[in-house]
Amino acid sequence: MIHQKVKSYSILSLILLMILPAISTFAQENKTTIAVIPFSCTKGYEKYVPELYDLVVYCFVQAGRFNIVDRNAWKQLTLEREHQKGEEFLNSKIAEQGKSLGAEFIVKGNLTSLTVNKKDLYNSSGGYTGTNYTAYISASLSVINVSTGQTINTLGIMESNSNIFEGSSSVVGALDRAARKVRIKTEQWIGKAFPVTVKVVKILEQTDKKGVTKLLIAGGQSVGIKDKKDKNDMRIVMYEDTQVGDKTITRTVEIGTGRVTKIEDDNFSQLSILSNGLDVLAKFNEGKTLFAITTE
Repeated sequence: MIHQKVKSYSILSLILLMILPAISTFAQENKTTIAVIPFSCTKGYEKYVPELYDLVVYCFVQAGRFNIVDRNAWKQLTLEREHQKGEEFLNSKIAEQGKSLGAEFIVKGNLTSLTVNKKDLYNSSGGYTGTNYTAYISASLSVINVSTGQTINTLGIMESNSNIFEGSSSVVGALDRAARKVRIKTEQWIGKAFPVTVKVVKILEQTDKKGVTKLLIAGGQSVGIKDKKDKNDMRIVMYEDTQVGDKTITRTVEIGTGRVTKIEDDNFSQLSILSNGLDVLAKFNEGKTLFAITTE
């Protein structure tokens, strides 16, 4: 098997056709403001970083619930990063600059490698039947909480078409397949790193036997809530202050689970209960404030 560096044409062009030519600040209420800073990389892969960066930004844009700080605001930080190697220093500087730009969280990434394996295929008689290319992309993403300067969530990406029959007859095709997997994993990571939390407004349906069967929640398209086609499962929780020594710590107490079955508009959706409807009813009748949190 031949292991080679990828040629210098556009590696992600097939799936980036829909990306906006320039990403600027998307100002809208009730959205989390993030800054995706210029990515770093292993020496030799610099020319591929902009496309990986655009792919990640595209995933955040598609989520529909983020304000994204203009990348041009980070040019000076990029220059400083070339001269600084301490991660603790970098996180501190990133958080400081992010705060001045109004960002709540900073997303940074690193491209470790991007390679293609080439394998010639032969039939049982030894005759050449074609060439198969398999792409490998290795990268990582992490989130810095601007208020604390601490890294709170990290994703390691190692994606490829590992099965020979899942490869492609061309380098571009193999890279496209691997990049699609990166996109899927990134979208899943965004859902877990930045869960949607919305308030339970009222009970829509209930029965004596099952308790609550359907709730109205204060979140719709504007915060990225999706319908059941996307299996948008949610946890139903309440927050409870607990005294630990001289500190008061807020606990997240899970009451039940549900799934969005109807999006009414930008602001409201209907959540069908999957489990513990009686417990949800009991807490609601006690006057507890309940919230729904996405699970992915």
